[in-house]
This record gives sequence, C-alpha cells and structure tokens, in this order.
Amino acid sequence: MEDDILIKIAKDLTKTVKENICPAWHERKQAQAKMRMHIKKLLKKYDYPPNKSEKAIEDVMECSRNVALLERYTNKLKASQLN
Repeated sequence: MEDDILIKIAKDLTKTVKENICPAWHERKQAQAKMRMHIKKLLKKYDYPPNKSEKAIEDVMECSRNVALLERYTNKLKASQLN
C-alpha cells in the first residue's frame, strides 16, 4: 500500500480507537467486539488486504490495550501523588 494511504489509515484508526474507548474496555468482551468491528470496517474502507487484516486488527487491539493500561496506571499514580 502507498504511504499516503497508510498515513490516512493510521489517523483514522487513532480517531476510531479514541472515540470507542470506554473505562475498562480491554476487560469487557462486548466492548472489545465493538472495537474490533470498527477497526475491521475502517480497514475494509481502505481496501486493506484481507489476508493481512486479521493481523492488523490484533496489532491495533494490542496497542489500544497497552494505551488503556498505561492511562489507567498514570491516573492511579497522579491520584496517589495528590494524597
């Protein structure tokens, strides 16, 4: 795929993840399924190769989980510093 298309995909994925993240979404199966569906639709929109899309979805889900965990940890750390 061309670089400009990949950049658009990355920007849209970032926006999609931010819009669909909810507290503890990485622990809730229903929220994960919804996130997976949004990612899959976005990849399809850009004609992302079907044979590579499952790996891409897993990578995005893993990165999203890591961001959510980091955010949760950061919030706990900030709260503990206030006390």
